[in-house]
Amino acid sequence: MAKQLVNPIERHIDKGVLAIAGLVLIGVIAKFIVTSPHPIELGGQNVAPRDVDRVILANATDVRDRLARSSKPEVNVEAERDTFLASLNPFSEGELKTKYPLVANLHPEVPLVGPPEPIEGDIRLVDVVQPTKPVVIHGRSSLLLNIPEEATFDMLPVLATPTNWATISALFKHVEQRERQRKTYLPDFEDPALLGMEVQRRAMRSDGTWSEEDWRTVDTWAPTQFIPEYPDIQLIQESDGELATSSAVQSKVTQFWDEVRDDKNQLDLLRPLPVEALNGDTWQLPIITSRRDVLLQDDQLQFPDDPPQLNPMDRYPDAPLSSEQSADDGLDDTLSWPEQCEQMLAKAAELLKQAKADENPDLAVQANNLGVDIVTNSATSSRLKEQARQLIRVAAQTERDIKRKIAEKIARGGGDSSEEIKPVRQLLPNQQVWSYDGYSESIPGGHSYQYRVRFLLFNRFLGLPKKLADPYDALKPDIFGPWSEPSDPIAIPPSRRFFVTNVQERESGDEVFTEMFRWFEGVWVRNSQARFSVGDKLAATARAKVPLYGAEGPGEYNNPSVDFEENVMLIDINKDTKLRREVPVGRGVKFGLPTESPIVVFMDDQGRVFERLLDMDKGHPERAKFRGKVWKPEKLEVTSGPEPPAAPKSGRGAERGSRGSRERGTRGGSMGPKRQSGKPRP
Repeated sequence: MAKQLVNPIERHIDKGVLAIAGLVLIGVIAKFIVTSPHPIELGGQNVAPRDVDRVILANATDVRDRLARSSKPEVNVEAERDTFLASLNPFSEGELKTKYPLVANLHPEVPLVGPPEPIEGDIRLVDVVQPTKPVVIHGRSSLLLNIPEEATFDMLPVLATPTNWATISALFKHVEQRERQRKTYLPDFEDPALLGMEVQRRAMRSDGTWSEEDWRTVDTWAPTQFIPEYPDIQLIQESDGELATSSAVQSKVTQFWDEVRDDKNQLDLLRPLPVEALNGDTWQLPIITSRRDVLLQDDQLQFPDDPPQLNPMDRYPDAPLSSEQSADDGLDDTLSWPEQCEQMLAKAAELLKQAKADENPDLAVQANNLGVDIVTNSATSSRLKEQARQLIRVAAQTERDIKRKIAEKIARGGGDSSEEIKPVRQLLPNQQVWSYDGYSESIPGGHSYQYRVRFLLFNRFLGLPKKLADPYDALKPDIFGPWSEPSDPIAIPPSRRFFVTNVQERESGDEVFTEMFRWFEGVWVRNSQARFSVGDKLAATARAKVPLYGAEGPGEYNNPSVDFEENVMLIDINKDTKLRREVPVGRGVKFGLPTESPIVVFMDDQGRVFERLLDMDKGHPERAKFRGKVWKPEKLEVTSGPEPPAAPKSGRGAERGSRGSRERGTRGGSMGPKRQSGKPRP
């Protein structure tokens, strides 16, 4: 094996590496063990970390010793108390013998309490009061809207508009609004005038919830044709840079204000009368406090310069009978006299209840007259006479209580009680306001709704920019108030219904038989044999009997063609469904054997799919209810020979013609005559 040649560097490289490592080790020992690794400059000298505390302690001790050895400078303070006290009594310095009173220190100035007086040019629009929770009355009627003058009576059923309507009412706190304007406006601008109220409606969602996003403004109806259009306000800039309006604009605003604040126009704006209905549900006054309160509010606007009436006039179509009218209207004369007495006693009890609710003494008089009719008839039994006497006593006391309550309200304005009470017209605190929904288009049936309202107040500074802090507020004819809370939900029933009655197989395909109902010309009509196939829309035409307006006798009716239409389509028939029916057994039930019961599938115009089970629809209680609603003409009475003469009545009906002229004794032991209350102002 040959000998390898190695140069000196390769031979001694390991010794050099060991030498360098040794030098590094010696440096580390010197740096971190022999000497301090991190010296700190303290007081002008480098100090190792282990000596820092010792040096600081020595410096602190030195400072403390120097402070202890230092001397305190002396401060001389002159006593100024005697000079201050002498300055409070300057007469003592002049050695005056006479004693003069010292000046008393005044208390701080007391600031004025309350809102600042309104300043012209710095006035802001007033806040409108919030309405109370609305009360809603609803129904379904055929309304006589836009009927031409040349229309005859028999044309009215065709010209009338079938409508689902609602009356929405709330209280306007008139006195509170007037007080707000008194504090905010100038003295001549404190009387508020309403332009009506805005109404919004929302429908309940399919999941039974309500959403704020669903509120929609209602196009309400009110007789506002007497109110001119809002004046067109244009601001002009004067030479001094202020905004103003022309005299012509101010004249239009004055004319508009005169129309709005007119008492009779305010009455029609606040409480408009309903549209006349041909048939269907009758309109009812929405009661929030009482009917009498509404009549007093009307009386105040109709006769503002007269004292309030004890019995204010009732101008509404649902007004109860006055004492001059017969209270026994609507009673059944075909009943026996004892049965008539029972009916009259029940009617009198209703009248007394209504008299207390409406604070109407006329209704108590009507109840009294019914009792007099019973007592003065010789055919009345002792038991019924005693009940009637008790009724007369209660009716008389109810009448006195109501009149006393009315007198106390009238006299509440003050005055010496020893003097004669003089009724004083006072500003009523509230005004009931209502509006109508359903006159521009019928409210869709089959849904539940809520309403909310807010008041529209006339802007008293319309066209007067110089009086306002913001001149552009003079361009606003009305001021909107806050929304009321939602009303209680109301349910508008559907005007059409259908029920599946049969499914039959045909060569061309299965057919579904339905019974369809519709509200038509004020009555319910039906089509009992409407047939449809898969893919058909539920629409059929059939003749139906309806009342004949202007008929001369019973048994006459109209038989027009009626369109029965539902916004649904038949999309499928499932005949494989089986149903187990309940069978009553003793006090319980058992389930029978499974039998076929087809299911019919429909889809509405919103794309929603629903099913109808044949057996359930055929026996549905709603079907029987709608069948009972269907109008039927009166049957003609057929006689086989001449009618025998009627036997004279010994009961109440025999004396009906002479009842008004009978003489009766005074009220007390014997029954008094029929009475009349004071007639309302014509």
